[in-house]
Amino acid sequence: MGRVLVYVVPVALAVYALIDLWRSRPEERAGLHPAVWALLIVLVPVVGPVAWIVSSLYLRSQQRAAGRSARPQRPGTPGRPGRPPRRQGP
Repeated sequence: MGRVLVYVVPVALAVYALIDLWRSRPEERAGLHPAVWALLIVLVPVVGPVAWIVSSLYLRSQQRAAGRSARPQRPGTPGRPGRPPRRQGP
């Protein structure tokens, strides 16, 4: 069983990385052409797919963080956008 994993894990990583590369947006590619990423994924067995997965996850998290900070908040509601402030007192 262990001998099979030595071959299956790199192939599975490469297939996953190639599919993820194909479905990615240009902003998620770290400025590299998709053909360069594909060559890196295919020619460098484990390091190439791991490099793609780590860099794309990092860039996606950066985009999400930038999107969250760009959302406008209503005045008087820190941390709770879109909800009215609570009444103070009776």
